[in-house]
Amino acid sequence: MTEVQLSIPDEIVQTLHLKNPLEKEIIESFAISLYEQGRISSGDAALLTGLKRREWEELLRTRDVMRSYDFEDVTIDLAYANSSQ
Repeated sequence: MTEVQLSIPDEIVQTLHLKNPLEKEIIESFAISLYEQGRISSGDAALLTGLKRREWEELLRTRDVMRSYDFEDVTIDLAYANSSQ
């Protein structure tokens, strides 16, 4: 796993008034950005954030992110639907 270290001035962090820890906010924003650019799939973005699929979908909804629905998403949804029967 690759780790990245960021230096962010305390003044900036304080002005953000974050609801979640800074690291979580950064990872979620990064994953959303990559997802919106089409650089990673929804499943990979969920993996990157450490969220379950439903939690990832909820994050997209709360951040007003338009969801793309690609072949991988269809495959995952079908597998889930078939496993529930």
